[in-house]
Amino acid sequence: MKGTMEERDHRIIGKELDLFTFSDLVGPGLPLWTPKGTIFRDEIDRFIWELRAAKGYERVTIPHITKKELYEKSGHWEKFAEDLFKITSRDGREYAMKPMNCPHHTQIFDRKPHSYREMPQRYAETTMVYRDEQSGELGGLTRVLSITQDDAHVFCRIDQAEEELQKIWDIVHKFYGTFGLGLRLRLSLRDPKTPEKYLGDQRLWDKAEEILKRVAAANKTEYFEAPGEAAFYAPKLDFMAYNAAGREWQVATIQLDVNMPERFDLTCINEKGEKERIVMIHAAIAGAIERCAAILLEHTSGNLPLWLSPTQVAVLPVGEAHK
Repeated sequence: MKGTMEERDHRIIGKELDLFTFSDLVGPGLPLWTPKGTIFRDEIDRFIWELRAAKGYERVTIPHITKKELYEKSGHWEKFAEDLFKITSRDGREYAMKPMNCPHHTQIFDRKPHSYREMPQRYAETTMVYRDEQSGELGGLTRVLSITQDDAHVFCRIDQAEEELQKIWDIVHKFYGTFGLGLRLRLSLRDPKTPEKYLGDQRLWDKAEEILKRVAAANKTEYFEAPGEAAFYAPKLDFMAYNAAGREWQVATIQLDVNMPERFDLTCINEKGEKERIVMIHAAIAGAIERCAAILLEHTSGNLPLWLSPTQVAVLPVGEAHK
């Protein structure tokens, strides 16, 4: 088993195992996956999907671009305009390469009215998103321009949120426990000094943060609070793992969002026949398939579990006659 930090660098291991490559013609931060590498990343995703399917998730599919208006309504255009890859169509309309999937998924939920009997609705999709990171911040698979998210969104009533959060918690620990990866839990909250950075009603934020704290407490898990690390629309439970160099990375994340349902007016019809505001849970298990692959390659020094290895058997003839 390789031991030095350099030998355990995922970029070196990935080259030795012929998993991925980069091309100057394609550009930095845009990894190209070989046939072996594609098996590797697909098996990671397949395992996550098996865990999700057992919890009642259904697959959805969305396009890779959207009109500017979708992200204006969600608030992403205002907050992340500089990080978006923008496209102007021949008729002058502005589009963006999607940097996240949640606004698209709201439109799938909102295609028709939902009875409380249909709640929760659980959507999952593994798809690429695109963010215009600064070139100096790019490095191997850990920070790229094309990010493969194993993304899921749960649309549920507020009194269903804790149960749904627990289901995701179970998936996270099953996945990383399979690899023997230890996790630290970060409760990512608003920064009270800069309330203008966050969208939505403070009372709803307080309620969401309290629910996340209850879930952490129910699992008897120590966590540390990180004011200022919340997404601009929701507080988060972030699961942290270390790579071979001792650097800590965020891997899985669970976000309890009370803001986006307000912006998109997402409701269900309750027992009284009235519209009831719902909440939205964002969940990524690998976080980014690229970063997860890098961490697993370094954690195992390239000695992947048999089920995850793209090359499972190699036959070596000892002489010409044995071929």
